[in-house]
Amino acid sequence: MSAQKPDRVTEVMPLREKGLDVLIRAVEILRKGGFKTSEVCEVRSAFDLVARREELLLLLKVLYNIDCVSEGQASRMKWISSLLAAFPIIVGERTKNVLLEGGVVYERHGIPAINLETLEQIVMNEEPMVYADRGGYYVRIDGKRLREVRERKGLSRGDLARAIGVSKDTIRQYESGEIDASYEKALLLLEVLKEDEIFLAPELFKRFESNFSIGRVPELVEKVLNEFEKIGFRVYPTMGAPFDVLSKDDDKNREILTSVSKYKVELILKRARVLREVSEVVGAPPLYVVEAPSGTKIKEPVEGVPMINSQKLREVSDKEEVLELISED
Repeated sequence: MSAQKPDRVTEVMPLREKGLDVLIRAVEILRKGGFKTSEVCEVRSAFDLVARREELLLLLKVLYNIDCVSEGQASRMKWISSLLAAFPIIVGERTKNVLLEGGVVYERHGIPAINLETLEQIVMNEEPMVYADRGGYYVRIDGKRLREVRERKGLSRGDLARAIGVSKDTIRQYESGEIDASYEKALLLLEVLKEDEIFLAPELFKRFESNFSIGRVPELVEKVLNEFEKIGFRVYPTMGAPFDVLSKDDDKNREILTSVSKYKVELILKRARVLREVSEVVGAPPLYVVEAPSGTKIKEPVEGVPMINSQKLREVSDKEEVLELISED
């Protein structure tokens, strides 16, 4: 169990370049570890990419300084990850004026945050054992296991307390799960008891409830939500993703990721490409609803994404028609 300190090198790259460097390296680490990754999402997205390995689906925000993640972005990440059954993670290299430590799990607005070194450990199936909180670094204790090991070695709470320099009541609190050990005390526990099974890994993969209040959505997105709901889908606006609506068909246990925009060719090409890649990683088919002037011929599919005019969507009377549209691609 260790939290290795990264080299404190003088950094001269502008912040934006540093963030891009972290992003490139994060994608390399994930792909090397067998993750399928999407293309990087546009700037306005609450997350930068999705990555999957088998059943593990990650929603990642990657940047140089984790403090740049706002509470609003974090809330949208939690909301979208809950809809996709994904785990949100922030990857960065700095917080405030210090570099993040390897092997340590931090938090930003409730979302786990790690550096590239820790990401590489996770990809290699090595669990980080240390987490950062107010006042320093800590290690979670398996209280039941600690008590079993202590008693098996013939140590009283007082014996163990004296050995690591804490009170007897602190040992009781470790064993009852009331408190965690500081990193320094955890090392002493390991030195005295010679067993690392008394430690628990920090909660890195967190599930969040779908209770985010999305607030007011754009009028066009609202229209699409209403149309999908009218024909039998459960619908969820996302706000801050390459898709604006997630629709669920409970009958066939399917989900559709839908982007919505006005008819602007350059915008459609860009969003459709990212939408396709995100949908491939997530495992949900994509659909693009476009609002175009009457008579506009829409070339479809675009970047492999089925297209439908919002006017035509209003004529759809059954969700099977939508499912057939995305199946035709």
